[in-house]
Amino acid sequence: MDFVFVTPHIEDEETRVFIRQIWDVHKNFTGIQLSNATHAPGEPWSIIKDQYGTLDHKPTIPNSLIQEVFKNKIANAANSAST
Repeated sequence: MDFVFVTPHIEDEETRVFIRQIWDVHKNFTGIQLSNATHAPGEPWSIIKDQYGTLDHKPTIPNSLIQEVFKNKIANAANSAST
């Protein structure tokens, strides 16, 4: 099997800066650390797992759930910063 590595070209500067910030924060984490973070209680993956019980298949995590979880994180961070 051949692998082809593609470097995406992002025209929008704001998006490019955002992606760079995400990369800079997460680039030194191991796969295990990233998996632990994405599978922690309250994260979209764990919410879906809790709904389905034991996962013998890979259900789709709805974008609306991801959006809801991260909106709550932003609101909680804003509330913490203002107190």
